[in-house]
Amino acid sequence: MKHSVFLLRSFTLLVIIASVWCYQTAAVQRSEVTAQVRAEAFEIRKQREAEASKAQPGKYKDGTYEGEAEGFGGPIRVRVTVSAGKIREIEVYDHAKEDDTYFGMALSVTEQMTEANDTKADIVSGATFSSNGIINAVTKALEKAVRT
Repeated sequence: MKHSVFLLRSFTLLVIIASVWCYQTAAVQRSEVTAQVRAEAFEIRKQREAEASKAQPGKYKDGTYEGEAEGFGGPIRVRVTVSAGKIREIEVYDHAKEDDTYFGMALSVTEQMTEANDTKADIVSGATFSSNGIINAVTKALEKAVRT
């Protein structure tokens, strides 16, 4: 009886060790594959950006431009960064008299404009004046950046 218990426990221990070893091997392989895929994706993205910058220029000149327009509570000032002819970032750096709740909702228009590379954006319901203020400020900033 003692001999069979010993064999059963030994077999169980071997199964556990084999399971841990297999799991570790699979985890290492997965980590290596993940690193390789990420490196390839980075290279592809880098290559596409290089090709895009060599291709026809975007509709805007590269640089940083500022614009101002009236929002709900007063002036809204923005800084628009253009790179490779496209809108890369829209920063609202002054909106002191805007209501934070409505203004926070209106900020989604900056994402829309960046993704579309255009000043056309859907007005945020409930934050109409703030949305229009941001859109108009970005429009004024980009008037300075339009390629002719």
